Amino acid sequence: MTQLVIILELLAAIAVLSLVSGRIRVPLPILLVCTGTILGFIPGLPKVELSPDLVFFIFLPPLLYFQACLTSWRDFKKYAESISFLAVGLVLVTAICVAAVAHALIPSLSWPAAFVLGAIVSPTDAVAATAIAQSLGVPRSITSIVEGESLVNDATGLVMYRLAVAAVLTGMFSVSHFTFQLFYMGIGGILVGLAMGWLLANIRYRLNDTPVEITISLLSPFLIFLPTEILHVSGILAVVTAGLYLGWHGPEMMNSTTRVTWFANWTTLTFLLNGMLFLLIGLQWSSILSGLTQYSSWQLIGWAAAISVTTIFTRLLWTVIGGYVRHFIKPKEKRIRLPWRHRVLIGWSGMRGVVSLAAALALPLSLPTGEAFPFRNLLIFLTFCVIAATLILQGLSLAPLIRFLKVHDDGQHDREELDTRIRMARAAIARLEQLAVGHDINIDVESIDKLRDYYRVRIVHYTNRFHGSHHEPQGHVSHEHKSIELDLISTERKVIIESRKSGKISDDVLHLLEHELDLAESRLLPKTT
Repeated sequence: MTQLVIILELLAAIAVLSLVSGRIRVPLPILLVCTGTILGFIPGLPKVELSPDLVFFIFLPPLLYFQACLTSWRDFKKYAESISFLAVGLVLVTAICVAAVAHALIPSLSWPAAFVLGAIVSPTDAVAATAIAQSLGVPRSITSIVEGESLVNDATGLVMYRLAVAAVLTGMFSVSHFTFQLFYMGIGGILVGLAMGWLLANIRYRLNDTPVEITISLLSPFLIFLPTEILHVSGILAVVTAGLYLGWHGPEMMNSTTRVTWFANWTTLTFLLNGMLFLLIGLQWSSILSGLTQYSSWQLIGWAAAISVTTIFTRLLWTVIGGYVRHFIKPKEKRIRLPWRHRVLIGWSGMRGVVSLAAALALPLSLPTGEAFPFRNLLIFLTFCVIAATLILQGLSLAPLIRFLKVHDDGQHDREELDTRIRMARAAIARLEQLAVGHDINIDVESIDKLRDYYRVRIVHYTNRFHGSHHEPQGHVSHEHKSIELDLISTERKVIIESRKSGKISDDVLHLLEHELDLAESRLLPKTT
């Protein structure tokens, strides 16, 4: 009962702090970390701990799955090289640099243990970065790269993490074995993800029951993750791959009612899971510090500062300088050049969060011999310091940096949205003309004219918005002929799906317009009890 009460109290705290975050304009992850730290040092409050095994299985799969489902496959492919450059190359370099610095600074810290730390802090978390960037209106190329990177680098970092932990447990490390395992776990995870994505998609295509579909969807990341534990491949890559696959098929796999419910359920779930993990970052401080009495305060501060600086500036240098090198070694016709201001912003958007936290908390408690896992508390402490430093330092300075660099929204999202809205309205008018000349419907001329005028007003409105006019359309449509309106909504939906398939719009635009059609359709469908 005590644990249940603690969980309920944490959930309530997340809701309250979310409201406070909006009022004081401080990113929610930063506020959660600071609040958790304060609560963790209050005497008399119960200590909050999680089983290391549950951290990976309960928190990470659903968070990465939902993010993958919403990722724009078009943008992911477009910036695949930049994403790989960061998600694979930068993660490996960061892990090596952090391990080298930690091994040099900390007496008796073995290379495998140092690589564990490097692997833990190497992947980034895009939650705070993209929330700030999107609110300030930066170009989509930046958010696409940062979000895509955060999906893939989790897998790279966690594969290295598992291999480094295994090296600590066994006392053996082989470069050839490491390389083989890296490829085996990575490729195996992708194949399992594709297989499970295909299986789940085929099951859900055959369902037309919203509660059952939502239940299967909520269970999906765990169902995908389970086979990877048996096959010893990357569960994170499997979840991400399956999420991308199911996200691509989502518009045709779910009806409007299911999709609205799906989005609401997943938004709430990921909000609570993210909030819980960020609170845990702060709540663990007191217990971690209590296990570090053998080190002086100045030692801990110096090590934490050195590791944090190494983590931050390795990314910044790799992003800025590496971007120039990669640009010049590529054929000119294949170059996608990002302005230096964009590269600096991407380099500074390297906040660490839930993945690093989960990996640190999941460190084994002991070795096979029964001895305590070496430097476990110190590794967790240094991880928490990197998370706190990147979240607070980079998170609070990201907005001023965006303004200083004068990086602005390129308007691509709005152009795609307006162009698609116009094509949707034109397709609806064309479909309406087909229905008007047919003989299988019973609709009067006046109603046809009202519907036609409604869509014409929409075309004029969205065309004017291209020229800076933001007046709301004055057209109105009644719901006297619901079957006709549902038919027109279906026509508009086809335009959206075809636009996404042809690469004319991103998934962000797809989800925005799709959600509007889903709500409109739900108002027309008969109510069920």
